[in-house]
Amino acid sequence: MAGKAINLEGKVFNRWKVLKKENIKLSQAMWLCECECGTRRVVNSSSLRNGKSKSCGCWSVEWAKKGRNRVTHGHAKIGKTTNIYKLWLGIKKRCFNLKCKSYKYYGGRGISMYKEWITSFLSFKEYMEKNLGNRPYGYSLDRVNNDGNYEPGNLRWATQSMQNKNRKSRR
Repeated sequence: MAGKAINLEGKVFNRWKVLKKENIKLSQAMWLCECECGTRRVVNSSSLRNGKSKSCGCWSVEWAKKGRNRVTHGHAKIGKTTNIYKLWLGIKKRCFNLKCKSYKYYGGRGISMYKEWITSFLSFKEYMEKNLGNRPYGYSLDRVNNDGNYEPGNLRWATQSMQNKNRKSRR
């Protein structure tokens, strides 16, 4: 007996925006999705949630045309991943990965990430360097408005004490 499907309507997974559930009699939920390029397709729940399906295929084509089929920012080398890159990955995980332990406190509450940063680590890195500088010792990234998104103007470096005062109650 299958469990109740998680409602993905309105959620965004990479380039897919989930429009509505499709009534297809299969073992898992199927969703009508629209890619950022406008293409509509029916995609299964697990492919959306685990990131297997990122787009209709347009993303791969765009990157191949630009010659960007390899990571070129130098922050994701095996064994040498930078802290700023780990920070960016962590934000994406909390906001978009339903399997992440912290998802319910972030993506599950509607907290998202500035659209340009979702697909561009370099854009995120540039903003951080220009506006916040290097992370001070003992500080971590915090959202000024705890109900706001990870976006320009809503980020700061904060101590644990500052973050505790800014935190939403988890009762």
